[in-house]
Amino acid sequence: MLGVRRSTAYETIAEGTFPAPSIRAGGRWRVSQEALRRLLDVGRGVSSQRALCR
Repeated sequence: MLGVRRSTAYETIAEGTFPAPSIRAGGRWRVSQEALRRLLDVGRGVSSQRALCR
């Protein structure tokens, strides 16, 4: 989805450089769906992305 490997995403979260807020819940990392949608909307029209989510 983001064009990076899972291990790279985990590394950036651990470094604090992941481009969306994340929290550790139990043994897993969590990122809100809204934060990911905003991240993916960069460079796209928001209205076209909202149409896909309906």
